[in-house]
Amino acid sequence: MRITLIAMHFAEYACRLAETLAKDHEIQLILSEPNVAPELEDEFERYRSIPQLTIVVLPHNRSPILYVQNTLRLIREVRRFKPEIVHQQENSKDYEIAAFLYLRRLFPFVLTVHDPERHSGEDLQRHKYSRHRVYLWILRKLCDAAITHGKLLCEQLVAIAPWLVGRVANIPHGPLGPVQIPEQDISESGTLLFFGRINTYKGLRYFVDAVLHLRAKGLCVKGVVAGRGDDLAPNRAAIESNDCFELYDEYVSRAKVHVLFTRAQLVVMPYIDATQSGVAAMSIGFGRPVVATRVGAISEMVLDGYTGLLVPPRDSIALANAIESLLLDPDRYAMLAGNVRAAGSHGALGWENIARATVDVYREAIARRMSL
Repeated sequence: MRITLIAMHFAEYACRLAETLAKDHEIQLILSEPNVAPELEDEFERYRSIPQLTIVVLPHNRSPILYVQNTLRLIREVRRFKPEIVHQQENSKDYEIAAFLYLRRLFPFVLTVHDPERHSGEDLQRHKYSRHRVYLWILRKLCDAAITHGKLLCEQLVAIAPWLVGRVANIPHGPLGPVQIPEQDISESGTLLFFGRINTYKGLRYFVDAVLHLRAKGLCVKGVVAGRGDDLAPNRAAIESNDCFELYDEYVSRAKVHVLFTRAQLVVMPYIDATQSGVAAMSIGFGRPVVATRVGAISEMVLDGYTGLLVPPRDSIALANAIESLLLDPDRYAMLAGNVRAAGSHGALGWENIARATVDVYREAIARRMSL
């Protein structure tokens, strides 16, 4: 099958999917230059060398001239490749939408919807009156099939876009991070990682409270906070005034991501609300168990008692107790870590399984378009 993947965002995810699909299919992958550099860094050259994978990288800035150029180039590159299916990671750049309106008349179209609904806080307010809200409606309205990363997200998407009933597939989000999970666990005992965009819905205050609670009980824990966002300011004083924290207020480079996840014994995700999580995907990639809240579709990636532990949201004590239970039970921790490795390599969350399920969606979309 000849497959075009378009990902102006989610470059690492798209490259992992493209690499796996390219074992059996001819793949064209179209990416955005500003997204490639931070997500892939020097690893990107490895993807360029993969047989049966052709990569196109588009520049991006706010120039109207570039918008027109990118629109025309997107159309030209896809038409030249002549795919049987076009698969886009949902994003709403102007030139992407303009090209889509033309290309979807020529080729069946599959859309991966990472967030059916916007996260609470900054994301929701920024999106409310934006043209990008209309763009997302257009993509969802005109796609032949859609993919989400969780059963709950399928239900949310159909509730928002009822015309998609019967056309939404639930396919897990694959592991991110290392190409191969490290053989040995060389984590630092008691190191807890809170990672990523620090927005309100991520629940940083509950992580801070849980770490302080554990330290007050005499546990030797270190809370590592890495990332940037609007919710860091109200928690900064508590973090900087206690020696049980490390703060990396920065965009975290890929090299440092590797260091932080390798150090972490546990990854902690005390989210107030969520869809799915790239942080959970990264944890699987590094073979790290997760303690998270039971929100959104997190429970479909962090399997309670199997690859991690789940607790109610907005409950620092429950979060601290779950963390403590794993820190004080090495055998249980080792079992969860082993399960994470198995799930991320050859199990349900592995890329081979994800690629097979994605191809099934392509075939259904092609058949649906041919029947019109």
